Amino acid sequence: MKFLIKILKNTAKFFTFVFGGAFAVAIGIFIFTAAVMIYIDPLKIYHINQEFSKKLYTNMRVQAAGIINNYDFNGLILGTSMLENTSAKEAAKYLTQKKELKFFNLSLSGGNFYKRKFVLDYALRNKNLDIVLYSLEESALINPYEKDSNPYYEHINYDFLYDKNPFNDIKVYFETKFLGCFFGDKNCPLKEVDFDRPNKWFNIKWHSSRFGGFDNWIKFKDKNQIKDAFNIIIDANKTISSGKFQNFSGDFEKQTKYLDDKILKFVKNYPQTDFILILPPYSTLYKAIKFQTKNKEFDFEMKLVKFLVNESKKYSNLKIYGFNDLNFTDDIANYKDLTHYSEKINSLMLKMISNKKGLLTPQNVNNYIEKVSLKAKNFNIEPYVNQVQKALETR
Repeated sequence: MKFLIKILKNTAKFFTFVFGGAFAVAIGIFIFTAAVMIYIDPLKIYHINQEFSKKLYTNMRVQAAGIINNYDFNGLILGTSMLENTSAKEAAKYLTQKKELKFFNLSLSGGNFYKRKFVLDYALRNKNLDIVLYSLEESALINPYEKDSNPYYEHINYDFLYDKNPFNDIKVYFETKFLGCFFGDKNCPLKEVDFDRPNKWFNIKWHSSRFGGFDNWIKFKDKNQIKDAFNIIIDANKTISSGKFQNFSGDFEKQTKYLDDKILKFVKNYPQTDFILILPPYSTLYKAIKFQTKNKEFDFEMKLVKFLVNESKKYSNLKIYGFNDLNFTDDIANYKDLTHYSEKINSLMLKMISNKKGLLTPQNVNNYIEKVSLKAKNFNIEPYVNQVQKALETR
């Protein structure tokens, strides 16, 4: 038995020596690799490397963490594609009052309230923010999303970049798409951007060419965004002709709790920060389709708008703005599809906010909802239906 125990002890020492040494080497390699990654740090998570100082990764679900960590700003623009064209410089120009403001636009394309919560929470914890501009997209407003609603990002999770553990951030660099950044590879996904609005899209030809009128939409009828818009218009015509509204059932209590968790709790917890919530001014054509085919959904959205406006009287740091009662939403030339407006509208909204025009209060919200509803009810979508049908016949 003693002999057997001696053999077992010697065997244990051998494996400890061999595998312990291998483990030490592995740890050494990992530490060296991590040190190189932190030194190069293309996403600026730990510091700003001059080699990448003019470049960003345009997926803000990832890049926002590094910007928050290493750039100086006290104003945050956090929306979706509805605010991506908003200029940080213009925001500072129009909204600076007693204290000078410096904005950064961290809008997440297609980012619902769930995804934006991570960025908002992280920014508020790590920056002394004086003001937040935040968009209230219709789909996010009425749906209690608890995952990324953008199909492109649905299975990608970067939430670890926004937790309270800085040591796990390094794992983002072990993704294959970033490896090229460490070897001077052309496949590195970072690119030089305009830091004033890093993800602006109004200057991209595919987008800009569709502004100016419905005829320009027709030129791109084979592209997915326009295909989707045309399908919505055709389906709306069928629904209106049948006289049957599409079904919708929303849980108001559940949704108000969701809005409290994703937005209002930050208003409560950071009273020194002003929160400006913006209802994106979708085209009246879009609002008309929604009112005339999904009336219950439209009413549910308006009920939630009213809820938020009434909540604003509790907090001096919360303001809500709506612009869908204004005439510019009637002009389809201002839109590249049913919902996305030109950068001129982004500028106009900042000017109006600076003058408190479009501000919704418990005293005027009913009048606002009535005007938006009446516009949507009376808007004639038939001319657009005819144009779409004609365009589809000429394929």
